[in-house]
Amino acid sequence: MLLHVTGAPWNASGCSAGRLLDEPALPAHGGPDACSRAWAVGRHGHSCGERSSASPGRHPKRADMRVEPATPADLSAVRAAYADGRATQRQRGSVVWPEFTDAAILNEVAAGRLFRVVDEDTLAGVFSVAYEDAAIWGDHERDAHIYLHRIARAAGYGGRGLIDAVLAWARGRCRALGRAGLRMDTWASNGALIAYYQRLGFSLVGQRRIAADPRLPAHYHGIELALLEQPCGAQAERERLQEAAT
Repeated sequence: MLLHVTGAPWNASGCSAGRLLDEPALPAHGGPDACSRAWAVGRHGHSCGERSSASPGRHPKRADMRVEPATPADLSAVRAAYADGRATQRQRGSVVWPEFTDAAILNEVAAGRLFRVVDEDTLAGVFSVAYEDAAIWGDHERDAHIYLHRIARAAGYGGRGLIDAVLAWARGRCRALGRAGLRMDTWASNGALIAYYQRLGFSLVGQRRIAADPRLPAHYHGIELALLEQPCGAQAERERLQEAAT
């Protein structure tokens, strides 16, 4: 789930909370609240919280920002980013991500699903990816998308461009793998974050109330999520760029 906590005009809950791999009590969805379980920790939570200096999606990824696989050496920085996201969530009165164990984070690193965004030599943020998400998407699951979770701004990073860098990388990855598109989820009540991602080219597929499911932690049970999707084929990319240029 997505959860931005970088000063955006929405509250800190909004992306996939992102349950971490191989930890039953901590599903790959940390909880809907951030940039989508997609990216400030938790399957549903981005803690990026960034406010663009221009209209969303109208400026390209900065050349000096790069996306790299996270390594075990990034553990403390990842934990700090998640802690910063939780602090923002508390400050804004939104749902707060659960704590993630070192083992859960390192398992995700080992699986190649946790990434870092680096601005020159400075860590800008982290995020996670998944290649299926049936627990959240239900009948919409097609095994054909890339799911973004837990986008979190690095503690102390004050620059811009984190979300642009994440989405640019994800679109390229999507095309390279021949996937149909990108997907995110967030709290259905987070209208500001939903509108933000729609301006970035995502469409609202629908809303889904999550029933009790052994694949998900208890705090998911009964919540209603907004499901967002963006195609990533060559034609879709041309249309996105043309729209951003107008």
